[in-house]
Amino acid sequence: MWENLAPTLVRQRMIIEGTSDKIIKPSQIKDYLTELSKVVKMTVLSDPVAYSAHEDGYGG
Repeated sequence: MWENLAPTLVRQRMIIEGTSDKIIKPSQIKDYLTELSKVVKMTVLSDPVAYSAHEDGYGG
């Protein structure tokens, strides 16, 4: 059984999945995530990261 090492820490995550007719470039993903953090009033801890998802395009 796992142990919660920080029970007072509130964890928040967001997962967005979608498809597009065009491959979205890593710079566009980073820009989107930066603007999204402002819209949902998240505290940014580090710059967004985009990575290759191989034949499926990119993720971030």
